[in-house]
Amino acid sequence: MAFFNFLDDHADLIGVLLTMLIFTLGLLIERKTKKIQTALTWKEFREPIINFSNEVIFTLSDAAALCETDHVKYGPDEYWKKYSSLLTSQSSFIDRARLVIPNLYLADDSAYGGLRHKALDCLVAGYQVSKLINYYSAGYNVLPVADVNNPIHKALKKALAKLPDQNSILKIEDPKSFTGWSCKRALIEIKRQYVNEISNLIQARQWANDILKLSEKSGIIKYDL
Repeated sequence: MAFFNFLDDHADLIGVLLTMLIFTLGLLIERKTKKIQTALTWKEFREPIINFSNEVIFTLSDAAALCETDHVKYGPDEYWKKYSSLLTSQSSFIDRARLVIPNLYLADDSAYGGLRHKALDCLVAGYQVSKLINYYSAGYNVLPVADVNNPIHKALKKALAKLPDQNSILKIEDPKSFTGWSCKRALIEIKRQYVNEISNLIQARQWANDILKLSEKSGIIKYDL
Protein backbone atom coordinates (compact mmCIF):
# COMPACT_ATOMS: atom_id res chain seq x y z
CA MET A 1 0.00 0.00 0.00
CA ALA A 2 2.84 2.38 0.81
CA PHE A 3 4.15 1.96 -2.71
CA PHE A 4 0.82 2.87 -4.28
CA ASN A 5 0.45 5.79 -1.92
CA PHE A 6 3.87 6.98 -3.00
CA LEU A 7 2.78 6.78 -6.65
CA ASP A 8 -0.35 8.75 -5.91
CA ASP A 9 1.55 11.41 -3.97
CA HIS A 10 4.18 11.88 -6.65
CA ALA A 11 2.15 11.26 -9.78
CA ASP A 12 3.05 14.62 -11.31
CA LEU A 13 6.78 14.14 -10.73
CA ILE A 14 6.70 10.59 -12.10
CA GLY A 15 4.83 11.84 -15.15
CA VAL A 16 7.50 14.47 -15.81
CA LEU A 17 10.29 11.91 -15.36
CA LEU A 18 8.61 9.45 -17.75
CA THR A 19 8.13 12.22 -20.31
CA MET A 20 11.80 13.16 -20.06
CA LEU A 21 12.83 9.51 -20.39
CA ILE A 22 10.69 8.97 -23.48
CA PHE A 23 11.98 12.20 -25.02
CA THR A 24 15.60 11.20 -24.33
CA LEU A 25 15.11 7.73 -25.81
CA GLY A 26 13.42 9.23 -28.85
CA LEU A 27 16.29 11.67 -29.35
CA LEU A 28 18.89 8.90 -29.07
CA ILE A 29 17.01 6.73 -31.57
CA GLU A 30 16.66 9.69 -33.96
CA ARG A 31 20.38 10.48 -33.73
CA LYS A 32 21.27 6.83 -34.34
CA THR A 33 18.91 6.67 -37.32
CA LYS A 34 20.40 9.81 -38.84
CA LYS A 35 23.88 8.46 -38.31
CA ILE A 36 22.96 5.28 -40.16
CA GLN A 37 21.29 7.28 -42.94
CA THR A 38 24.39 9.43 -43.31
CA ALA A 39 26.63 6.37 -43.48
CA LEU A 40 24.41 4.73 -46.10
CA THR A 41 24.25 7.92 -48.14
CA TRP A 42 28.02 8.19 -47.99
CA LYS A 43 28.38 4.54 -49.10
CA GLU A 44 26.07 5.13 -52.07
CA PHE A 45 28.06 8.23 -52.97
CA ARG A 46 31.46 6.57 -52.53
CA GLU A 47 31.16 3.26 -54.37
CA PRO A 48 30.50 4.58 -57.92
CA ILE A 49 33.45 6.97 -57.57
CA ILE A 50 35.78 4.14 -56.46
CA ASN A 51 34.63 1.86 -59.29
CA PHE A 52 35.06 4.60 -61.86
CA SER A 53 38.44 5.66 -60.45
CA ASN A 54 39.74 2.10 -60.59
CA GLU A 55 39.17 2.23 -64.34
CA VAL A 56 40.93 5.57 -64.60
CA ILE A 57 43.95 4.43 -62.56
CA PHE A 58 44.31 1.25 -64.61
CA THR A 59 44.12 3.18 -67.90
CA LEU A 60 46.67 5.79 -66.80
CA SER A 61 48.98 2.95 -65.70
CA ASP A 62 48.42 1.27 -69.06
CA ALA A 63 49.33 4.49 -70.88
CA ALA A 64 52.51 4.89 -68.80
CA ALA A 65 53.45 1.26 -69.57
CA LEU A 66 52.85 1.86 -73.28
CA CYS A 67 55.51 4.57 -73.17
CA GLU A 68 58.10 1.88 -72.42
CA THR A 69 56.79 -0.63 -74.94
CA ASP A 70 59.17 -1.52 -77.76
CA HIS A 71 57.52 -0.41 -81.00
CA VAL A 72 59.39 -3.00 -83.10
CA LYS A 73 58.70 -6.00 -80.84
CA TYR A 74 55.10 -4.99 -80.20
CA GLY A 75 54.42 -4.32 -83.86
CA PRO A 76 53.24 -0.99 -85.34
CA ASP A 77 49.67 -2.17 -85.94
CA GLU A 78 49.22 -3.52 -82.41
CA TYR A 79 50.87 -0.45 -80.93
CA TRP A 80 48.47 1.81 -82.81
CA LYS A 81 45.46 -0.24 -81.69
CA LYS A 82 46.56 -0.02 -78.07
CA TYR A 83 47.28 3.70 -78.36
CA SER A 84 43.94 4.39 -80.03
CA SER A 85 42.05 2.35 -77.42
CA LEU A 86 43.72 4.26 -74.56
CA LEU A 87 42.83 7.61 -76.10
CA THR A 88 39.21 6.54 -76.56
CA SER A 89 38.98 5.43 -72.94
CA GLN A 90 40.50 8.62 -71.60
CA SER A 91 38.32 10.82 -73.76
CA SER A 92 35.24 9.02 -72.45
CA PHE A 93 36.44 9.41 -68.85
CA ILE A 94 36.20 13.20 -69.13
CA ASP A 95 32.49 12.94 -69.99
CA ARG A 96 31.63 9.95 -67.80
CA ALA A 97 33.18 11.60 -64.76
CA ARG A 98 30.52 14.32 -64.88
CA LEU A 99 27.91 11.65 -64.18
CA VAL A 100 29.83 10.36 -61.14
CA ILE A 101 31.25 13.67 -59.88
CA PRO A 102 28.86 16.36 -61.18
CA ASN A 103 29.96 19.94 -61.67
CA LEU A 104 29.14 22.44 -58.92
CA TYR A 105 27.19 25.70 -59.17
CA LEU A 106 25.43 24.88 -62.44
CA ALA A 107 23.81 28.00 -63.84
CA ASP A 108 21.76 26.06 -66.39
CA ASP A 109 20.84 22.49 -67.28
CA SER A 110 24.18 21.81 -68.97
CA ALA A 111 26.36 19.12 -67.36
CA TYR A 112 29.37 21.11 -68.54
CA GLY A 113 28.46 24.38 -66.83
CA GLY A 114 29.64 25.54 -63.42
CA LEU A 115 32.87 24.34 -61.83
CA ARG A 116 34.23 20.85 -62.34
CA HIS A 117 35.93 18.96 -59.54
CA LYS A 118 39.74 19.12 -59.50
CA ALA A 119 39.93 15.36 -60.14
CA LEU A 120 38.45 15.99 -63.59
CA ASP A 121 41.30 18.38 -64.36
CA CYS A 122 43.61 15.39 -63.94
CA LEU A 123 41.58 13.46 -66.51
CA VAL A 124 41.91 16.27 -69.04
CA ALA A 125 45.67 16.45 -68.42
CA GLY A 126 45.96 12.67 -68.79
CA TYR A 127 44.20 12.71 -72.14
CA GLN A 128 46.36 15.57 -73.44
CA VAL A 129 49.60 13.86 -72.40
CA SER A 130 48.51 10.50 -73.83
CA LYS A 131 47.94 12.18 -77.20
CA LEU A 132 51.65 13.05 -77.18
CA ILE A 133 52.77 9.42 -76.99
CA ASN A 134 54.71 8.68 -80.17
CA TYR A 135 53.31 5.54 -81.77
CA TYR A 136 55.92 5.48 -84.58
CA SER A 137 59.05 5.48 -82.43
CA ALA A 138 60.10 5.82 -78.80
CA GLY A 139 60.52 9.59 -79.14
CA TYR A 140 59.93 11.36 -75.83
CA ASN A 141 57.72 8.63 -74.44
CA VAL A 142 60.37 7.89 -71.81
CA LEU A 143 63.27 10.14 -72.82
CA PRO A 144 63.07 13.51 -70.97
CA VAL A 145 62.63 16.62 -73.09
CA ALA A 146 65.37 19.03 -72.01
CA ASP A 147 64.79 21.73 -74.62
CA VAL A 148 62.14 24.16 -73.33
CA ASN A 149 61.49 25.30 -76.90
CA ASN A 150 60.67 21.78 -78.04
CA PRO A 151 56.97 21.53 -79.08
CA ILE A 152 56.58 18.34 -77.03
CA HIS A 153 57.97 20.08 -73.95
CA LYS A 154 55.54 22.97 -74.42
CA ALA A 155 52.61 20.60 -74.88
CA LEU A 156 53.55 18.60 -71.77
CA LYS A 157 53.84 21.79 -69.70
CA LYS A 158 50.47 23.00 -70.98
CA ALA A 159 48.82 19.73 -69.92
CA LEU A 160 50.54 19.67 -66.53
CA ALA A 161 49.44 23.25 -65.87
CA LYS A 162 45.89 21.87 -65.48
CA LEU A 163 46.82 19.77 -62.44
CA PRO A 164 45.50 20.96 -59.07
CA ASP A 165 48.77 20.62 -57.13
CA GLN A 166 51.22 22.91 -58.86
CA ASN A 167 53.54 22.87 -55.83
CA SER A 168 54.23 19.22 -56.60
CA ILE A 169 55.21 20.18 -60.15
CA LEU A 170 57.62 22.81 -58.84
CA LYS A 171 59.27 20.28 -56.52
CA ILE A 172 59.80 17.84 -59.39
CA GLU A 173 61.26 20.62 -61.53
CA ASP A 174 64.01 21.31 -58.99
CA PRO A 175 66.94 22.60 -61.15
CA LYS A 176 69.41 20.49 -59.15
CA SER A 177 67.91 17.18 -60.24
CA PHE A 178 65.33 17.79 -62.97
CA THR A 179 66.28 16.64 -66.47
CA GLY A 180 62.98 17.28 -68.22
CA TRP A 181 59.50 15.87 -68.64
CA SER A 182 58.67 12.77 -70.61
CA CYS A 183 55.21 11.39 -71.39
CA LYS A 184 55.66 8.59 -68.88
CA ARG A 185 56.85 10.90 -66.10
CA ALA A 186 53.95 13.26 -66.72
CA LEU A 187 51.41 10.40 -66.67
CA ILE A 188 52.77 9.10 -63.37
CA GLU A 189 52.40 12.55 -61.79
CA ILE A 190 48.88 12.93 -63.20
CA LYS A 191 47.87 9.55 -61.77
CA ARG A 192 49.35 10.43 -58.36
CA GLN A 193 47.44 13.71 -58.19
CA TYR A 194 44.22 12.05 -59.36
CA VAL A 195 44.47 9.44 -56.60
CA ASN A 196 45.05 12.21 -54.04
CA GLU A 197 41.98 14.16 -55.18
CA ILE A 198 39.73 11.08 -55.15
CA SER A 199 41.07 9.99 -51.76
CA ASN A 200 40.16 13.38 -50.30
CA LEU A 201 36.75 13.29 -51.95
CA ILE A 202 35.65 9.93 -50.54
CA GLN A 203 36.77 10.35 -46.94
CA ALA A 204 33.83 9.52 -44.67
CA ARG A 205 34.29 12.42 -42.28
CA GLN A 206 34.82 14.89 -45.10
CA TRP A 207 31.68 13.62 -46.85
CA ALA A 208 29.57 14.04 -43.69
CA ASN A 209 30.94 17.53 -43.09
CA ASP A 210 30.28 18.54 -46.70
CA ILE A 211 26.66 17.42 -46.36
CA LEU A 212 26.34 19.55 -43.24
CA LYS A 213 27.74 22.62 -44.98
CA LEU A 214 25.64 22.22 -48.12
CA SER A 215 22.35 21.45 -46.38
CA GLU A 216 22.06 22.80 -42.85
CA LYS A 217 18.30 22.31 -42.94
CA SER A 218 18.58 18.58 -43.59
CA GLY A 219 18.85 17.81 -39.89
CA ILE A 220 22.01 15.78 -40.38
CA ILE A 221 24.26 16.03 -37.35
CA LYS A 222 28.05 16.11 -37.61
CA TYR A 223 29.31 12.67 -36.63
CA ASP A 224 32.72 11.05 -36.44
CA LEU A 225 32.03 8.18 -38.82
